[in-house]
Amino acid sequence: MKPTLKETHLWLLLLAAVFLLYLPSLRGPYILDDSHTVQWNGSIQNIQNFFKLWTSAQHYSSSPDNWGYRPVVTALNSICWWIGKGATWPFHVLKVLFFSWLCILLFNVWRKLLPQAPRELVAVAVLIFAANPIHTQVVSYISATTTLVAATLALFVINTYLKYRDSKKKLYLALMFFGVLLSMLAKEEGIVVIALIPLVELYLRKIEGKALFRNLPFVPLLIMGIAVAIAMALIIKMFEPTSDIARGSLPKWHYFITQWRAYLRYIGMYFVPVGMNADNLEFGFSTSVTDPKVIVAGLLNVILLLAAAFALKRMPIITLVILWFYIAISPGSSVVVLAEPVNDHRAFMAYLGLFGLGAWFLNFLNQYNYKVYFSVAASVLVLYSYGTIQRNKLWANNEALWRDVVAKNPSSPRAYNNLAVDLMAKARYDEALDLLNKCAATGPQYGMCYINRAITEAALGRDDNAEADYQRSMQTDRGYIHSRLNYASFLRGRGHFSRAFDLLLDADKFAQGRNLRIRQILIELALQLGDHKKAREMLDESRKTFGDHPTLLGLENSVK
Repeated sequence: MKPTLKETHLWLLLLAAVFLLYLPSLRGPYILDDSHTVQWNGSIQNIQNFFKLWTSAQHYSSSPDNWGYRPVVTALNSICWWIGKGATWPFHVLKVLFFSWLCILLFNVWRKLLPQAPRELVAVAVLIFAANPIHTQVVSYISATTTLVAATLALFVINTYLKYRDSKKKLYLALMFFGVLLSMLAKEEGIVVIALIPLVELYLRKIEGKALFRNLPFVPLLIMGIAVAIAMALIIKMFEPTSDIARGSLPKWHYFITQWRAYLRYIGMYFVPVGMNADNLEFGFSTSVTDPKVIVAGLLNVILLLAAAFALKRMPIITLVILWFYIAISPGSSVVVLAEPVNDHRAFMAYLGLFGLGAWFLNFLNQYNYKVYFSVAASVLVLYSYGTIQRNKLWANNEALWRDVVAKNPSSPRAYNNLAVDLMAKARYDEALDLLNKCAATGPQYGMCYINRAITEAALGRDDNAEADYQRSMQTDRGYIHSRLNYASFLRGRGHFSRAFDLLLDADKFAQGRNLRIRQILIELALQLGDHKKAREMLDESRKTFGDHPTLLGLENSVK
């Protein structure tokens, strides 16, 4: 069914609202993982490599410990880099466009799932969703593009399934196939759509008074199952063992019981978005099931799941919302260990289900008393909008963001390190050194503390201290290449070309020739050592990997 004129107006309103709310984020800098996925990732920085990006997980990042097969987002990053020539604004515009599209899809899906709610009320609920500050990380943080794109495509599949349910057009089967495939190739969590579709179908049968398990839609499920199988085969085939380094070595059981607490945090923060944290390590990991916090969290999760079961008969919307949440949260918050205990954008796909509870409640208020409904909706919309704009101002300012993280994570070495890096870029070395001392004190095994303290000590003319920190960094650097790359740069600056070259060869072997910065310095060092033949060989190898990258083209005349 084509949208009516009024629906088109609603769509334009959603697009305008999202752009206004996220306007401050359009000038946001590269932050955290953006450095290795975009800023220093030579694979994406040449549009001629576009088709190569689909052939290996090694193109996703310049760091082997973060290689993941997510070619959809890698390709989008390449396009954005090409458009902006390295500027961040195209990445942020892309995020806003995807979020706007997601909001439109959310409106279409929940109009079907809440047929009793007026169209205008669902639109208001979507506006409130768009204004919710809890989404600022998924929209404003460039590296969270994976989550946003996967969730948008998953919602596109659900919306397409609802259209197929009404019309049985075969075109929709093809769209579902490619939607599932591309969602999973944006981020693995897209796989949850294969479980959400049956959940939505059973819910609709319940509210329509149909038999729950008679004549199930096997054809679309089979089509989507094939897409899942293809995506999984590609992900498994492209898997790089080094990608597990960044996940850490926490036991799966400890991670799982930590998530019991995380589930409750995600639910609470969706409705009351306070205490947002760009890099939340303070939440901590649970290590024992006898911990009172773990016991209470476990019991509350059981109560929610029991509520879902008991609500099926009289309030199936509660069943749908709760099960949607737990299904969608499971890939990143169950037994697959990730480096952080919680993350503000990790529950985003689960929030697409919690949206239904908010919309249902607004409809309840509307039926009870229109003035109460209007007052609540307007108040929440204004408060959320203010919170989102303020939060986006933080995301647009690296120093302000990391000061916020340090204040909320006083025991996090990564928070001190990242604030220090921003101050180092501003040549505020004394302030940075103080933060890096705190970084080393709170995280003695966190290699980046020593790398950046070494850089700072060198900038202050304390080369002996710097070299000691570089040596320490090589003992603690789980990513392996970062310490060696920076130490080699230090040695090169002091004229120790041979030592620097050997260190970088070691790092380059680990990175399998996929780190452009390492390759560039190796070629330059080979020239400084007088080995033009080696420089030529390395340049030719690098061009096979990165194509005609400007950095490599700039070396061409020197190598001849």
